[in-house]
Amino acid sequence: MKLLNIMSNNFSRLELTSVTLYFSYGTLIAVTYWSKTIIIKNSWGMATGKHLNYIDTDKSIRLEKEEFNKCRIVGINLKTGEKY
Repeated sequence: MKLLNIMSNNFSRLELTSVTLYFSYGTLIAVTYWSKTIIIKNSWGMATGKHLNYIDTDKSIRLEKEEFNKCRIVGINLKTGEKY
């Protein structure tokens, strides 16, 4: 199932069968899989900061861009934290 939700101007959420992708201004900023979210640190501005806070207000879980991209490229089992 695919469902695209336009949350607000320049903020959208794409729901797939087991993954939800969040975009701010067309840039992927978070992924939720098996109720676990990986989320990037804000390096853009106030509007993207609001989008990130909507997803999760806990700033301590946010990843630097390089680590966030590694999780996307390498793949992380978000249930266990193991790389695959």
